[in-house]
Amino acid sequence: MESVESILKQKRIKYKTYEAAPFLDIDISNPEEIADAIENSQAGYLGDMLYKESFYFKHKILGIKFETFVFFFDDKCSNIKLEWHVKNDPSIRNGFLASEKLRAYICEQYPDKEFVQEESNFEKYVMQSSDTVKITVEADIEFLDCYIEDSIIQKPFYELREEVNDICHYYHK
Repeated sequence: MESVESILKQKRIKYKTYEAAPFLDIDISNPEEIADAIENSQAGYLGDMLYKESFYFKHKILGIKFETFVFFFDDKCSNIKLEWHVKNDPSIRNGFLASEKLRAYICEQYPDKEFVQEESNFEKYVMQSSDTVKITVEADIEFLDCYIEDSIIQKPFYELREEVNDICHYYHK
């Protein structure tokens, strides 16, 4: 986390940091406590922030204003999420155009890789940039989301989330 914070400071990017499970007094390594917080409607809105520390900042890539979340699980950068919405940045007419620009930019960074379109309710493209890192770009008229995640670093997070989901499903039986 310190290296990301250092880069943001050097580039003079304003950012906010969030602890995992902000505003909740729970042990984030304990699936029962996490499940209790979800069942009591205290944590359902947090998403990845329930489990992970994060940085939040706004910045531009190719003139597209993104809200960016950089997530850390077990002190390792596990995933990054870029969000764009037409309400926040009407300079780009729609998410499809923003997606096309962003994908072209990413392809410049990885010239030997390419995006593959996947079936989805949205326009969805996926690039496997390395053995463990996948980049997903989803868009429609009003939004664009880009997810970058490392499957090895994400694995313990997915295991914990699975345990929490099992406990939550048990509550509903």
